[in-house]
Amino acid sequence: MAFDERELLEAAKTETGLSDFGPEHFREGLGVLVRALNTEARLKPEYEPMIRYRIMEQLVKRLKMQVVFNEHPEILDEEIKAPICIIGSPRSGSSIMHEIWSMDPANRTPQAWEVWNPLPPPETATYQTDPRIAERQAQFDAIYAMYPDLRFMHRMGATLPSEDVEMTTLEFASVVFIVDCYLPSYSRWLYAESDYAPVFESQRRYMQLLQWKAPGSPWVLKSLHNTHYMDKFLAAFPDARVIWLHRDPLSALGSGAHLATTMTMPGADGLDPKAIARDVAHWSVVHHDKTVDIHEQGLLKPENVYHVHFREFVKDHVAMVAKVYKHFGMTLTPDAERRMRDYVASHSAEQHGKHTYSLADMGLDADECRQKFARYLRTFDVPADGPGA
Repeated sequence: MAFDERELLEAAKTETGLSDFGPEHFREGLGVLVRALNTEARLKPEYEPMIRYRIMEQLVKRLKMQVVFNEHPEILDEEIKAPICIIGSPRSGSSIMHEIWSMDPANRTPQAWEVWNPLPPPETATYQTDPRIAERQAQFDAIYAMYPDLRFMHRMGATLPSEDVEMTTLEFASVVFIVDCYLPSYSRWLYAESDYAPVFESQRRYMQLLQWKAPGSPWVLKSLHNTHYMDKFLAAFPDARVIWLHRDPLSALGSGAHLATTMTMPGADGLDPKAIARDVAHWSVVHHDKTVDIHEQGLLKPENVYHVHFREFVKDHVAMVAKVYKHFGMTLTPDAERRMRDYVASHSAEQHGKHTYSLADMGLDADECRQKFARYLRTFDVPADGPGA
């Protein structure tokens, strides 16, 4: 099956009877994705329908969401005030940080079920009982059944907070597609060539829709990849506050490369796992160099950013969160703190087991990689705790 952009667009129109996709920027990412799927992914025939479904799901969602925006333009007047965004290194505690913040009822996090299917818009009265919660959880359970090792690497749940990349998938500008398929040219476009300003505007509209009938503030977001486009993120959310997590990149590089091969290899023919690992390593270096650029350019005001080192965070997760609350002038109530501590106690990072992966087994040299991360480690005084430490 060859993927055809025009055919996909027409199929989505036919399926829905709709024709307005909204702002046109998404076509750039869709075009890059389709070309990469046709020339690089090497998908097995039996996997092609699944990828087609993923694309169609977003196109159909765009069409249906635009109907709501057209009928209710007041949604775009919804205020997104001083959101909090978690960024940083992989395996630095960003997921548990996001989950801890979601335990405070005063905060608004985008939950996985509502990001997956935002229509009809969620409502406060039924937010905890919406039938989409069970539907999304069943999908996650099926994914774990297909990829058992994924349980050790990435926690998923319908009521867990969703990463921003799930919302930017609507613009076909998301790492989600790289997780599914080997797409080096799409990765290059995503990280180095794309104009992300319209993507963040799309994310803002997504958040406005979700909070329209289920309000809450502040939003607490998470996207490690925002470091590639921090200037555009701050243009879209000028009063944003940032929690910046730091850890030795080599601690995560092996598991990141393993995750990439675990997800892409089964659905493709003739892929080289070491080539995939090299790509993961390359973009990890770019990612961490970008964080240094952000720091040196002074894009974030000191009062709007809080740096968290992994070693300190794991000593007492909630105590660290309390420090962030104080830095941002927020109130952590006793009830919210109790909820946070109860959650941490029942959600160990290793409750499903712990896996470690050798860089050498993936064709990566630890000493060479460490040299490439030296600028980041030195700038943020990050202690080495990965291979070769």
